[in-house]
Amino acid sequence: MLLRLYKKRNSTFYKLLSQRFEKLTRPLRYIISLFIFKIALYLFFTGGTIEFVFYISFLLLFSWWFYEIIKVIIYTSLSINIANEKEIHQELFVLFLNIVKVLIALIIIFVTLARMGIDLTGLATSLGIGGIVLGLSAKDTLTNFFDSIRLIGENEFHIGD
Repeated sequence: MLLRLYKKRNSTFYKLLSQRFEKLTRPLRYIISLFIFKIALYLFFTGGTIEFVFYISFLLLFSWWFYEIIKVIIYTSLSINIANEKEIHQELFVLFLNIVKVLIALIIIFVTLARMGIDLTGLATSLGIGGIVLGLSAKDTLTNFFDSIRLIGENEFHIGD
């Protein structure tokens, strides 16, 4: 299948597909290499610090791989909409990718803190209270942000208007 993709590289779609495939397999190659290195290192050393470093490394690599999967899904839907000549809003795709980046970063932080043995109930409670305070203090800014997303979604304005 990969050989067929490279033979048809004259088409823009196949070029983009082969680039996405390359970007999707890169984190997997690093995961496999790190796993082999971990096995080789465990022949000589064992310990909590090494285990924690490998845990964080695998967490980051799997997060990177998950982000690349999300990008493949988004770019595939974007190219399908372009092929069907539908009006698309690239701003929404970029916004969604940025939201996914922030969510993945928060998950990494919470999982790392939980692995370190920190109690997350106090942190979650303080974040909830902080979110309420931020929401009440920045009400107008949040209203404008969600109104701009609504305008983009309703197809009212386009780039250049």
